Amino acid sequence: MSVTSDRETRSALRSVDQSKRPGGDDVGRDLLAAFLSAVPDEWGPKYETTSGAATRTLTGPNSISFNATSHMALVLLTPQPGREIALNSDKRSQFLAPVGTVEIVPCNAELFARWKVPKENLLLALPPEQLARIAGLEFQRDDF
Repeated sequence: MSVTSDRETRSALRSVDQSKRPGGDDVGRDLLAAFLSAVPDEWGPKYETTSGAATRTLTGPNSISFNATSHMALVLLTPQPGREIALNSDKRSQFLAPVGTVEIVPCNAELFARWKVPKENLLLALPPEQLARIAGLEFQRDDF
């Protein structure tokens, strides 16, 4: 990556830490609220661009339940023995999730997840409009 593109990338990513930006950009806060609202702020910093959002989270044993407001991809950076997942169902699957596991959560899906050991991950959020745009560019249609 060139120095110019690295600089452009850094300027495109803006940390949206609401506790430090009380009078900040309403659009940025609205985007973040829509993309990553279910993720507690104390789990890690959240970043947003005009085309999506990302966070690197680190938390102890815990659980989370929410309805996804965007398409999401979670990449586990730590192994998760006994991980429990339910997607659009009351039936929970329990399994050993190794490092590198990718979990896809479609927009409007209901998710429940529980983990028994500390967890570090990357979470990427993509609004439906952006996924439709990518589909249009790649496949000459706006759906899959």
